Amino acid sequence: MDRPKVAGQGDYATSVALSLGKKENQNPLEIAKLLKEQLEKNKDLFTKVEVAEPGFVNFFIERI
Repeated sequence: MDRPKVAGQGDYATSVALSLGKKENQNPLEIAKLLKEQLEKNKDLFTKVEVAEPGFVNFFIERI
């Protein structure tokens, strides 16, 4: 997990779906969408979760 260099792409981002896609020979964008679905179940952690091509997952957190 990293902090995106471009504003608006989340507070944090991960490319884990790209790595998993390569390892499992699956579409990274589909893996990212599955991760997003699971992460959105916990509204206490993230205010927003986005998927960006080719398979990044961007996280937004609430500022206190």
